[in-house]
Amino acid sequence: MLPQPANLSNTIQYAVTAASHGDIESAISAYEQLRFYNPKLAATRFQLGVLYYQLGYAQARGYLQTALAMPDLTPEFRQKIEDLLEIVDKKLQPDQFYGFAQTGLSYQTNASLSAGAQTVLASERPSTAISSRSRTGTGLARSG
Repeated sequence: MLPQPANLSNTIQYAVTAASHGDIESAISAYEQLRFYNPKLAATRFQLGVLYYQLGYAQARGYLQTALAMPDLTPEFRQKIEDLLEIVDKKLQPDQFYGFAQTGLSYQTNASLSAGAQTVLASERPSTAISSRSRTGTGLARSG
């Protein structure tokens, strides 16, 4: 391919081989080179559209649309391009469904809380609070 960059058959063979081995970027490079030397080939633009579609780029649509305007387009090839354009359009549309869901569960215990006396800060001195159960019968509440 490199010694004869304008050789159509060598460049196509290289691009097909690269694409079949998963080297999409090399195949795109070869087809771009073909497009430079032969700008009116619908098959070149179609292949570029397919390869860019495989990579998920929006450029695929542009190459497919320009392939429809090429003079060497057959009716069968036109139908193939139009079918792929429908698929590309569906893939490139933004999603219509959007949602947000959140759930949570919380549980907390206070293991340090005991049933006994608790320290209460009253008038800036710590004191021990006496529960109502421990007050009964102690004589703390005197009347009169």
